[in-house]
Amino acid sequence: MAHVEYETICETVEIERYKLDSGSTAVCALVFPDCIYIANCGDSRAVLCHGGIPVASTKDHKPTDPEEKARIEAAGGMVIGTRVQGILAVSRSLGDIEPKGTH
Repeated sequence: MAHVEYETICETVEIERYKLDSGSTAVCALVFPDCIYIANCGDSRAVLCHGGIPVASTKDHKPTDPEEKARIEAAGGMVIGTRVQGILAVSRSLGDIEPKGTH
């Protein structure tokens, strides 16, 4: 492994800290012997197999979905075409600070 100066690492961390224009989607599952809890954010998907047949277990959060569009507009946002604020293709995400108006 190459030697990296402490100051270089600190500068890199500071730069990464201020990159507020990126975001992500996620999916997780909590598995118990008798049930499974699944949650998603954005367009990350979970698919279960039941009897050899794939079954969609999550629903994408898309701004074109009537419920999502209403939620966005109630929060003061807007859907332009198929995107939130004309930028995001998903209506829920982790990060993506700029469209949320929190920076």
